[in-house]
Amino acid sequence: MEELRMLMENYWIDRGKDKAAYARVRRESGKFREFITERLGWKLIINERVIKVEKVPSMASPSMGITEFQTALDYILLCAVLVFLEDQGENGQFLLTELVENVEIQVREVYPVDWTRFADRKALVRVLKYLENKGMLLAYEKQGGDFGSNEGGQVLYENTGLSRYFATTFGRSMEECRTSEDFEANPWTDLDTDRGALRTHRVYRNLVTRPAIYWTEATDPDAIYLKNQRSSITAQITGHLGGTLHIHRNAAAVMLDDGEAWGDTLPNGTALSGCLLLFCGDIREKLGSGTLEDSRERFRLSQRTFSMWALESRQRHGSGYSKGLREMSEEAFTGGLLAEMERWCLADVDGEDVILLPMVGKMRGEYPVDFKETPLDEAEADGAGKSGKKGEEAEDE
Repeated sequence: MEELRMLMENYWIDRGKDKAAYARVRRESGKFREFITERLGWKLIINERVIKVEKVPSMASPSMGITEFQTALDYILLCAVLVFLEDQGENGQFLLTELVENVEIQVREVYPVDWTRFADRKALVRVLKYLENKGMLLAYEKQGGDFGSNEGGQVLYENTGLSRYFATTFGRSMEECRTSEDFEANPWTDLDTDRGALRTHRVYRNLVTRPAIYWTEATDPDAIYLKNQRSSITAQITGHLGGTLHIHRNAAAVMLDDGEAWGDTLPNGTALSGCLLLFCGDIREKLGSGTLEDSRERFRLSQRTFSMWALESRQRHGSGYSKGLREMSEEAFTGGLLAEMERWCLADVDGEDVILLPMVGKMRGEYPVDFKETPLDEAEADGAGKSGKKGEEAEDE
């Protein structure tokens, strides 16, 4: 179980970086190979350099991006640098000026970069640092300062060769793909996506890559599969990754047990995630009193009402918030809270409305009984965000 969790949490296991982890995962790979290939439909790569699972989601979401990146240009430059590394060969060395000139030529028709612009230079710096952190680049002699602050900066790089394993193989041409939906589309047009292996892969992928999955009709093929195969899916998920499968009328999710944690979990130690749990508790109180009703367990309210509720929650629980959150503008606080709820599949934005999703009812945070109602400074609040709040689940239906 632990070895598969390592593969799920990491982009890959690099033998050069951690020989012990590489040996351990490779030795135990036979225990989870079938789960990866047959249930998830993913490719498991094992060679002398890396062990990697090509984790292709069934549905894209903003939270699946590279957290270090900030703009679309970052991704454009990443692709250009990867192409450049393909021509360098393993252990090949090159200067930053060579890479910069090559990248500029490659992206000219897509985005005419101007290295005199600070934003363009910083985008390339983020890409290069990301490649270094992943072990695809080694940086040696640096002269003239950081490229982000000085376009005349010089660095000697070495290509480790790991970049050849970075890109995911989709098994089809991507030349006509323009949107995320194009990548999500069924590559086998002669197969029914709502039956057989394609449906199995989709359900399992959604369960392990998304906080929750939803449906609106009882005839939804994924819902039918989940309910008919509940025992089998529970055994597979619990046996390989842990946690418990919760299935409700219109939603399903894998909830981790106490003491279990892999990947990104809620709460995740940030102050805002603690606020989110407290806010979910307040929402449950409002909905439990019959404030809103919906046959599909979804609740629609205006963004204005959402903001009002969020600010009421901050006023109610703010004594335990960090100073930054207490003093944050109303717009920034409510916007950040809504974005966090979207990330955790707890809410959707539909025009001028916010739709609260069923899993809001599974989340609740509260302060411990011995919590002192006195404002905390930044450091104390960060600690409270990690251990001072506790989450509570609703009973499974």
